[in-house]
Amino acid sequence: MAETDVQRRPIRGGLWGILLGLGLALLALNSKIISLSIVSLALVTVIGIVLGVAWGMFAPARPPKGPAPVGDAPVGEPGDGAPPVGDTESGESVPAPADDDPHGGS
Repeated sequence: MAETDVQRRPIRGGLWGILLGLGLALLALNSKIISLSIVSLALVTVIGIVLGVAWGMFAPARPPKGPAPVGDAPVGEPGDGAPPVGDTESGESVPAPADDDPHGGS
């Protein structure tokens, strides 16, 4: 069975962590959990960044959007087991379907 590569995104997590940290700092400031000081606001922001990077690195990965690749040969290449278009098992060529008249008349 082919395995898919899991993409981790610590930079994206860090950017979202900045927003998380700033939001937590403003919430803590407005609800009077912390006092107004640069050190306390920066500390809460850094904690948010660390949480965001950790989430970007160690969070459960999303399932892949498509099926896993089956083999090394590209799809449609000769030798992949599929008969060429227009051929039958007896070796006779199958004619292409005729286009129907769009007006229905003859």
